[in-house]
Amino acid sequence: MTDRRLDGTGARAVRISEGDWAAVLEGNGGVLFSDGWKDMLGYAQDGAGDSLDEWSSLVHPDDRPRVMADLQRHCCGETPTFSTEHRMRCKDGSYKWVHDRGKISSRAPDGGSLRFLGIQADVTARKQVEDALRRSEERYALVERGTQDGIWDWNILTNEDYLSPRWKAMLGFTDDDVPNHADSFFSRIHPDDVPGVHEALRAHLDHRRPYNIELRLRHKDGHYRWFQSRGDAGRHWPTSPHDRLYQRHHRAQMA
Repeated sequence: MTDRRLDGTGARAVRISEGDWAAVLEGNGGVLFSDGWKDMLGYAQDGAGDSLDEWSSLVHPDDRPRVMADLQRHCCGETPTFSTEHRMRCKDGSYKWVHDRGKISSRAPDGGSLRFLGIQADVTARKQVEDALRRSEERYALVERGTQDGIWDWNILTNEDYLSPRWKAMLGFTDDDVPNHADSFFSRIHPDDVPGVHEALRAHLDHRRPYNIELRLRHKDGHYRWFQSRGDAGRHWPTSPHDRLYQRHHRAQMA
């Protein structure tokens, strides 16, 4: 914990921890930064400036209007806290994603802001993971739109399911007709095929044997139709092999 003081009219002493930054919105509108805040962005002890304008200049230009508007709304009392994720420019010119959270801790009798205290956390690693996941989902969507197969993505731990619109259409349903749940698949398997499906799934999940079978699924009209079902657990997802099963179904050509 370190003590820092702002010079100028009405400035007050503020104690800030290594992970905090503090803005004293009075007098000269100075800003106090902790040593940890400066280290996060690679600035020397006197290299980050001490005004709100200098702080805002470090916010990525694409994020700045939103961030400053959010801060202004909080200072005007329109929101109980200030919380935003945005990019901040480092000393070397690169940008880091940060999560800024703060609150006006002191107001003047007329309601004006006297002091704002905030915490900034580096969330770059999480943002990179989210971006990689988004790109993966976009590629997944492109593959799905470009195939005639029906896609079945089963979360084994939660029993949540994703059944693509194409999968549902192959059985005569619209996207809204069938809930995205594992039972929507298992309940439509022909009774004579159920033991074989369960055996194939268990062999794949327990022993990594290929999952590639033919089975009958009940169509909306009540009749059963043959399908080729191929799947793989784990390879397409950043989870353990037993967390998810990704399958593709297409109509089987039966003699």
